[in-house]
This record gives sequence, C-alpha cells and structure tokens, in this order.
Amino acid sequence: MTLWASTLESQRPLQPMGTRWYPKPTPTFSDALAAVRAELWHAETFAISRSGREPGKVDAALLDRLLLVACRPP
Repeated sequence: MTLWASTLESQRPLQPMGTRWYPKPTPTFSDALAAVRAELWHAETFAISRSGREPGKVDAALLDRLLLVACRPP
C-alpha cells in the first residue's frame, strides 16, 4: 500500500484531508489509503465502457465528489 501511494505521490502530491479542528500539514497513512482507493475506483469507472458505443459523460466535479465520499474514511 505504501509503495503504491509513494508511486502515486511521485505523479501528483497527496493532499492531506484534515478537518477544521485537526488540520494536517502532511499526508498520513489514511490519506495514502484514500489516494490508492481513489486510483482504483477511477480506473474501474472508465474501464467498464462498452466497446463500439459512445461512453457516457460523467461530470468531472460529480465524479470527484463521489470519489471523495467513497474513498475517505468516515
């Protein structure tokens, strides 16, 4: 998990997801886990397009919001 997250971070910085009462200056393991989950979900979302048909367009903001909700720990 950490190696995969490290590879992802070399491509784009991991964003620490803090809260108002607990800001995080650097990413934690839960942020790394969320990044790997998001990568898996994102790849799966676009891997299921049917061949020979125009893929449905998913609004980027909606997809980002769904991934945020699905991949972040409660």
